[in-house]
Amino acid sequence: MMASVFATMIPIPEAEASLVVITDPVQLVDDGANNRMIALVADSEGNIHVVYSQNTRQLYYTMLDPRSETLIAPTQISNNGGSKAWHPDVAVDSMDRVHIVWADKGGQHSIVYTALNPWLDDRDGSASSDGTITVIEDTLVAQRAHNRDWPTLAIDSRDNVHISWEDSYDDDGWEASKDDSGAALANQGLGGLVVPDTESADEPSLILPGDDRASSSGLIL
Repeated sequence: MMASVFATMIPIPEAEASLVVITDPVQLVDDGANNRMIALVADSEGNIHVVYSQNTRQLYYTMLDPRSETLIAPTQISNNGGSKAWHPDVAVDSMDRVHIVWADKGGQHSIVYTALNPWLDDRDGSASSDGTITVIEDTLVAQRAHNRDWPTLAIDSRDNVHISWEDSYDDDGWEASKDDSGAALANQGLGGLVVPDTESADEPSLILPGDDRASSSGLIL
């Protein structure tokens, strides 16, 4: 009882915005387009790598320094054509190369992967080009009938890329692994995401522990 009364006498400090916000809001792009589905990651030097879908068609990339100054202005990185880019995910490897995966819902739904090396650009604040910074061209990971979406990726200690996604073709989640040159290592169903009948595994995520053995989880609906 005494402890309870004493606890009520201790003032609880209120959090102030200046204590929890370390940067002011930064507008990444202002081009009048419908820019959405943003994904971002920081590299070993604190630079910020951002990808997003423009008009749910083309995928764009921009790079900021740790002070939120633009190093590479928004640059289209997906190939032209009838693509519809949805739900990108991004990760960096030990050399700060940028790995990106997304769902292409143009025609048969597919999972697409690419890799960028922003250090090939002069990073003077202007836009780069897909040809300048791309080190692995748009690569088709999976394409079959019906819906596939919500790809996610993780990089292991050897810079191999592990990709998983929601796949309603066989009510399953799938993983594909690639080495740092983009060569396929494996493409197999994730047993932990198999759901019978009409249920599906939604929005999977990948975790890579110290032994580089990928484990995946998702929302079971």
